[in-house]
Amino acid sequence: MRLSPFPRSLARAEDGAVITSEHGAVLLCLVVLIAVALAEVSSVHSQVNPCPETSGGRTFQQGDTIYADIGSFPEQVKQQIRNALAKWDNANTHNNTSGVRFNTTVNPWTLPGQPSLIHVAHRIFFDANGQVDHISVAETVAVRWEGNYLREVTVFFNDAVLANPDDPQSGPFFDPTKPGYDSAFEKTQLHEVGHPMGLNDVGVQNTQAGGVRHE
Repeated sequence: MRLSPFPRSLARAEDGAVITSEHGAVLLCLVVLIAVALAEVSSVHSQVNPCPETSGGRTFQQGDTIYADIGSFPEQVKQQIRNALAKWDNANTHNNTSGVRFNTTVNPWTLPGQPSLIHVAHRIFFDANGQVDHISVAETVAVRWEGNYLREVTVFFNDAVLANPDDPQSGPFFDPTKPGYDSAFEKTQLHEVGHPMGLNDVGVQNTQAGGVRHE
C-alpha cells in the first residue's frame, strides 16, 4: 500500500480509470490483521513482502465519520467492500476506542461541505518504467488531509494483477471462476483500510487458497 497526494478532481471512483503510478511496483498484499482492532477477523493471507507503513503517520481522526464512494464494480464485489467497511465500523464501535465510523448508505455527493471520504475504485497499475504492474494487488492513496488527519483517501484495486506474476498465463488474481473470489475483495479492503486506521503489517502467511492466489 502507499499513501501519497492525489488530485481531488481524479479521486472519485471511476470505472477502469488508467492513471500512471509515480513509483515502482510495490508488492501489495492480503495480511493478518491485528485482532485487537478486528476481533471477528482472525487472519488474512499476505504476500511475501509487507506493505509500507502509512506515509507521514497520517490516520483518520478519532470519532470521524468516513463516507464511502464505491465505484463501478459488480454487485457481489460492492457487497464485499461494504462488508469490510461494516466490520471496521463494528470493531471501531465495540472493540477499540477510535470511534471512527464508516457509512456506506449515504451518498457522499449529496452531503454539504467536505465530508471525510473513502473512495474505492479500480484501474490498471503501471510501474515507474511505464510497464504494466502485474504484482501489486491494491494501493491506498491519500487525497486530502488536515495536519496529521486524513480527510479523504482512495483505495485502488489493480485490474492487471496476476495470480502468479511469474507466469503470464496464470490468469487474473481476482478471478470470479476460482474458489476464494467471494472474499478476495473483502480481505483486501480490510487490509487497505487498516493503514489509515493506523495499523502496520504483521503476521505474514504464505498459503494457496483454491485458484485465487493469497501469498
